Amino acid sequence: MTANDCDLISEAVFENIDLKKQIFFKLDRVAKQGAILASNTSVFDIDEIAATTKRPKDVIGPHFFSPAYVMKLHEIVRVAETTDDVAATAM
Repeated sequence: MTANDCDLISEAVFENIDLKKQIFFKLDRVAKQGAILASNTSVFDIDEIAATTKRPKDVIGPHFFSPAYVMKLHEIVRVAETTDDVAATAM
């Protein structure tokens, strides 16, 4: 399977804004149109990361609270341009 086959791609690298932006820049070029691009960042502005793509409407920031098996809370951080259907799919 390649990124071109995926409907949702989740980036989960350590908290380094430059690395995250580089990954999203590359994902924008290889992911199929309509694929949701997700970042697990908890400290950086998700809009800044989304701005490295040509599809900020498809970018979200999902967060599972720790520990996930106890804290049954899943937060979806929307980019200013995230569409309702992308947010609903993430939920």
